[in-house]
Amino acid sequence: MQKLQAYLHVHWRWIIGLAFPLLSLAMHAHLFEHPLQGIHAWRQCETASNIVLFATHDYSIMDPHVYSLEWEDGLKRMEFPIMQWLFGRAIHYLGHEILVMRLLSWLLGFVTILGFFRLTDLIFKDKALAVAAAWCWMFSPVIFYYSINPLPDNFSLMLAVWGLAFYMQWHRAKHLWAMLVSFACLSLSTATKLPFVLLFAAPLGGLLGELLRNRGRNLISYLSMGMAGLLILAPALWWYAWVIPQWTGNGVIKGVLDTEVADIPVLIKTIGKNLLVILPEVLLNYASVLFFVWGIWIIWKEKLYQHVLSLPFGLMAMAIFAYFIYEINMISSVHDYYLFPFLPGIFILVALGLHRLRDAVWPWVRTLAIVALCILPVTAGLRAYTRWGSKGMPKDLVANEATLREATPTDARVIYGNDLSPHISLFHLHRQGWTLDESEFNPEKFNDWLAKGAEYLYSNARTLEENAVVRPHLGEMVGEWGQTRVWRLR
Repeated sequence: MQKLQAYLHVHWRWIIGLAFPLLSLAMHAHLFEHPLQGIHAWRQCETASNIVLFATHDYSIMDPHVYSLEWEDGLKRMEFPIMQWLFGRAIHYLGHEILVMRLLSWLLGFVTILGFFRLTDLIFKDKALAVAAAWCWMFSPVIFYYSINPLPDNFSLMLAVWGLAFYMQWHRAKHLWAMLVSFACLSLSTATKLPFVLLFAAPLGGLLGELLRNRGRNLISYLSMGMAGLLILAPALWWYAWVIPQWTGNGVIKGVLDTEVADIPVLIKTIGKNLLVILPEVLLNYASVLFFVWGIWIIWKEKLYQHVLSLPFGLMAMAIFAYFIYEINMISSVHDYYLFPFLPGIFILVALGLHRLRDAVWPWVRTLAIVALCILPVTAGLRAYTRWGSKGMPKDLVANEATLREATPTDARVIYGNDLSPHISLFHLHRQGWTLDESEFNPEKFNDWLAKGAEYLYSNARTLEENAVVRPHLGEMVGEWGQTRVWRLR
């Protein structure tokens, strides 16, 4: 362990700057041109729709569009779409949609790794430990999977990690600029994904702690910094104050308040699954569980809750846990990317566990720690690679994507069935329109879509074509590719 520590301490620049990205690129190389499919393809295709439409249309950054016309003219404002707009600008000039989206997503992930390395180095003042902690971060299965998938959560997480790193820079040296940069990073992180506002608890808690330790001295200075932070946060809050009233049918706003007493057993079961399955298997990686558990144990054993950093990071932990409880019905055991705000705190505990395990008295414990570190890439790959599969995708959509696009004019409005999502099929086709699933068929909606100009039906189900409402509107069949037929509507 001492030899490994010495090697990491001497060569950390090469390891972080060269070995880490090369290994990550090698492990993702076969996926950079992989179609958007797999776990949470719905959300990925929604984000990708924003990106491609920014690339191909002259939309303002304030006006993100999707292909689905469930929203009037496809205008759908959710998070502030700076990531989508930037990716769209790159694709506008470079082309190669999927490759560029995935490479830019990977770049965000790598910058996040650098940020977490910097954060842990500032906390523990130990570059060898920071390298090991960043290694654990890189091979979190949820990080490994989403780091090449287009999600605004990646952008938010990157900014949040750097925001915490700049807060630690202020904590160590008390440079005003570091605190202001921390606030700026966390504000933009909030704008691109609202739950990250909770990480503001760390720098604000740090200011409160300093004020308490100084017994009120420099009150004006600390209040001024706090007010500056709130002013920097204001544009992000303004965005959500503007767009949230436009959201319809979004359970995120009401959270757990949108449940009934009968739902309580399900919620308790969901909390248990997140703690016992999602946390160790998806967020951490089984090989990192030892470090995480040891980190929690060390907090109590060494009374680190009395440490100067316990207030800022404790407040952050409490805020994020409250968010988890409030949104548990939406997070469920499915939306693992909703848990991104937990990741910095989780892996700080991993770093703490590593810090103490490397100095363990028993040699077998140190050996076990080294073995766990070595197998992290293997366990991450085993858990994550299957997530890029085609489960849940509309039949034959990806296999025949190019020919299905060519089957209809680029400006045609289409209906696609069956697709449970409003975004997957329309993104792959690059067509505006609507989606349906025959299990939830609504005749009024179908007739409304026809009135709004639907010209073609893409159908991957013969039973849908025999539907009493649909059948009279089928004109000539344009073509058939696999199980998907394209019909002209009349």
